[in-house]
Amino acid sequence: MNQGFWFLLSYLLAFLICLKVFPAVFGSIAIAFIFTVLIDVIAELLEKLKLKRALSVPLAATGFYGAIVYAFYSVFPIALAEGRKIFSFEFALPDGKVSKILESIVRYINDNLETIILNVFSYLATNLPKLLTMTLLIIVASAYLNVVKKHLSKSLDKLFPASSLGEIRKFMENSYKQIKRFSYGQLMTALFVGFATALLSLLFKIPHALFLGILAGITDLVPYMGVIVTAIPLFLLGFSAHGWWGLLFAFIILFSTNQLEMWVLAPRISQRQVHINWFTILISMFVFGYLYGIVGILITVPMLILIKNMWNTFVVPYLKTH
Repeated sequence: MNQGFWFLLSYLLAFLICLKVFPAVFGSIAIAFIFTVLIDVIAELLEKLKLKRALSVPLAATGFYGAIVYAFYSVFPIALAEGRKIFSFEFALPDGKVSKILESIVRYINDNLETIILNVFSYLATNLPKLLTMTLLIIVASAYLNVVKKHLSKSLDKLFPASSLGEIRKFMENSYKQIKRFSYGQLMTALFVGFATALLSLLFKIPHALFLGILAGITDLVPYMGVIVTAIPLFLLGFSAHGWWGLLFAFIILFSTNQLEMWVLAPRISQRQVHINWFTILISMFVFGYLYGIVGILITVPMLILIKNMWNTFVVPYLKTH
């Protein structure tokens, strides 16, 4: 077996072990890499508008991080304000067993709303230093990776045997191109989900439609998690504006965008861009999510791309000659 394969495998296993042992540091580096690829994709799209690379990258980074900051800076004030508004008045429910259950749930939340809010802020305060450290590390690492990736090819001779450098360079180039293609597809899907969420929110006259669209688009970059994060403020805003009909409107928005993404957009993107079976991706997400949490879900497809290319580049030729 080619020596380069064993070096690659050892580096990959070392990263996964470090990610498990030091999740904050190596998780931040993994997220920074994904963000770097996304920013690179956005910058290339801006370059098609005749912008120079020196301008497109800062604009892409500013827009990308600005959208993240806006979405997560706004989500808690809006959710808490709408929660207080909803649970501050009595509900007129029709008679029936279901209505009594709903009323008991609403009353319980209303009675314990202050405790819930205090617990949320207590959790955030306890984990704030860690979150701030990770955020700073992600931004710094993303900027550093964007600069150092240009010189990475020149440093390969310090990491791999000279006899394997040709295959290693080919492996690196192919893997990065495929990750970029996947990231492009994810970005297009996220833009669609964000635009559709904002448009449908406007049509159903749900407040803060722009915020909901940006939040849906940003969180959609985390597979299967975006719909959960977006659902909370969307249901609160829908119910606050239109009562029980608002819950139905919110459900229609989430269901339509999620189903279209899951059954139409995502499978085509995954299979066309990276040629990996969607069921393999789904199972791998459960495994990596169980081992590494949200970071594991984020790195699932890049890891599968690396594993697939390692197999095709090193293992398949070996099997054919032995």
